[in-house]
Amino acid sequence: MTRKECNGYFTKALKVNGGFTVDHSFDSPKKGYMVGFKSLFVLPNVQSLMSETYLMLTLIVQELKTPNKDLFLGGWIDEESGKVYIDISENFINKDEALKVAKERGELAIYSLQFDESIYVD
Repeated sequence: MTRKECNGYFTKALKVNGGFTVDHSFDSPKKGYMVGFKSLFVLPNVQSLMSETYLMLTLIVQELKTPNKDLFLGGWIDEESGKVYIDISENFINKDEALKVAKERGELAIYSLQFDESIYVD
């Protein structure tokens, strides 16, 4: 994917879909539950995405080639603040396992890909 294509991809995903989740091949998971793994950074708004940010995101995606883990780069816009959150997340097929891992990591919620919703950790 070229730099220009990456710029377009991340911008469209944030503005149109409210976010993105991609692996090292820019493929998105279709099933299971996403659990935050490592927060990378927070941007004040979508307009603050600059070419340096896109380049960094592209490099991070390429670094996700990790054996034995389903790691993804995720980004989404907080509707209340307008801030853009970027982090590394992990995909789990089993909901109970995802909730357990999320609780251990101190996450507030997991994200259901099938139902397009957050599920809060007890």
